[in-house]
Amino acid sequence: MSGAIFDFTGSYRAAFINGIAWNLVNMAIVAALLYRARTRAAFAG
Repeated sequence: MSGAIFDFTGSYRAAFINGIAWNLVNMAIVAALLYRARTRAAFAG
């Protein structure tokens, strides 16, 4: 995806921003899953 953005814009800046944005999305998903696992463990025990 970032390669296509580079081809479209001719700049690495937009490609890097795209990569950072998707990494932030991934970290948010991991944080939500960890939070969910901890709250379930608190109710189970």
